[in-house]
Amino acid sequence: MKFHQIPEPPVPAYQCIDEFGQLWNLVASRPHTRILEVGSLYGGTLWWWSHLPKIKTLVSVDMPTDWEPLRDGVREARAQWDGWFSDRCDFTLIDGDSQDPATIDRVDELFDFAFIDGDHTYDGVRADWLNYSPLVRPGGIVAFHDTWPNGNRHEPGVVKWVDELRHHLPSTEWTDPDGVGICAFYLPGGKP
Repeated sequence: MKFHQIPEPPVPAYQCIDEFGQLWNLVASRPHTRILEVGSLYGGTLWWWSHLPKIKTLVSVDMPTDWEPLRDGVREARAQWDGWFSDRCDFTLIDGDSQDPATIDRVDELFDFAFIDGDHTYDGVRADWLNYSPLVRPGGIVAFHDTWPNGNRHEPGVVKWVDELRHHLPSTEWTDPDGVGICAFYLPGGKP
């Protein structure tokens, strides 16, 4: 299966389809069965991850938003999640602040791939890397969203942290004129 064959998610997914589709195809081409996502909001990307051909485990670390314009829609979307994944993979929502030690302690698995799209401040995205990249197996991949400045959607904290990581790890990045960038980092212990 290729990304373009997956049905549209039943909830919003704030991704540039071209960028995300290339990342999805990369992850699908490897033996990635255990996926971690930090920052899921409505769950559109979880929907896509759940369609990976070899997926067995999908974990979301996220806290519900209390921001009035999104709150009700996010809660309504999350009420659907269990039903989406039951026939495709084991799904777990770890509902909490990704940087809270109690939340981190609840993530007790070793993953093949992690997608970080939560706290977009420099300190926040750096903390998510430091807390969750050790939970990805050697040779696995950790990817970030919002890695490229693009008009009004510039996330300087993510851009700065990802730029620092580029000096230490091999990576692949996808940018589209209508997107904001996705960068995948290959952890030591495997081939890029």
